[in-house]
Amino acid sequence: MLTYNEASGVVAMATSSMPIRILSVEDHPVFREGLSSIISSQRDMVLVAQATNAVEAVAEFRRCRPDVTLMDLRLPGANGTDALIAIRGEFPHARIIILSTADTDGEIKRAMRAGAFCVPLQEHAEGRDAEGDPLSSRRQAACSTGGGLSPRRTSR
Repeated sequence: MLTYNEASGVVAMATSSMPIRILSVEDHPVFREGLSSIISSQRDMVLVAQATNAVEAVAEFRRCRPDVTLMDLRLPGANGTDALIAIRGEFPHARIIILSTADTDGEIKRAMRAGAFCVPLQEHAEGRDAEGDPLSSRRQAACSTGGGLSPRRTSR
């Protein structure tokens, strides 16, 4: 897992015994609970904060500096891409995975141009890993230098 030291500007590999610290940004209570449940069932992941809108997302990111942020595109008020842009404006090394059922290319492309690791849910629902875990194949990749990119990133 990569960690970023803001004071020194150094990105370094952390020990594998440290769990991946995750911020979840989701306004829908059922999806928020589902993400929380999936994350809490993983030995190598810990949910450090949750937010329900873009303003909360930026504040929670500043407060807890997660390793990875899972962000919905569709949020009340400013959307997930706006939050992503604000976060990456302050923290350029932030790793943000967009979880979305949005099927509009425009917002997904905007998020990817802003530095998102895009994992649309409708694509991922069909592509679970061998254990049936929709996040495990991407979670380590999102913390590596290569990133956890959807095949859609290169095709759009």
